Parts: sequence; structure tokens; C-alpha cells
Amino acid sequence: MYRQTVSTKVFIALGRFHGTGGLALTQTFEYTLSGNPAWKLEQVKAAAGAKGIIFCGDLNGGRFSGRGLIGTYSINGSRITVSITTKPLIASWAYIDSQLRSFIEG
Repeated sequence: MYRQTVSTKVFIALGRFHGTGGLALTQTFEYTLSGNPAWKLEQVKAAAGAKGIIFCGDLNGGRFSGRGLIGTYSINGSRITVSITTKPLIASWAYIDSQLRSFIEG
């Protein structure tokens, strides 16, 4: 499940596009980390890295980018909040949510 932010509607209405060929907007997703957060974060980084996505950050939060996707994350206890600021035009929000969920909760 994802939560649409006000900035999404503004960027879509203005038709703004990011220089990487993706739509510049923000969507926020929240997930629950199971087990040890440090270990889970390392698993997520490795799985994403195998798909060409690079993470910079720690257990407090950070940023990631790759394959047309740019975003940030923050961790608070067992909750992780992921904000996507740029995505490929062809990727739906439902697809992005399912992929994030498989990295984080899978």
C-alpha cells in the first residue's frame, strides 16, 4: 500500500520530467522490517545491488538510485519509510510497491 503526497499531483499537473527520463514526483511507502534491522538492511542493499540499485546510508536512513529510480529511506524501530522521488515512466506505482515489498518484507 502506498500513500500519495500532494507534490505528486503538482508535478503531474505541471508535466515536469526529470533529466533521466523519469517522472519527477514523490510517493511514500511504509513497510515493517522483521528481525534484526541491521541485518535486514544489508539483505535489502545486496538484493537491490544485484538489480543495479546503489544504496548510501545506514540504520537511520539514506538514499538510493539506479535503473531510473531515485529515492530516500528512513528507519524508525521496525518501520522503514521509503520515498521515491523519480521513477521510470513505464513503471506503475503498484509495481514499484510490489518490488519494494519483496526486497524489504520478502
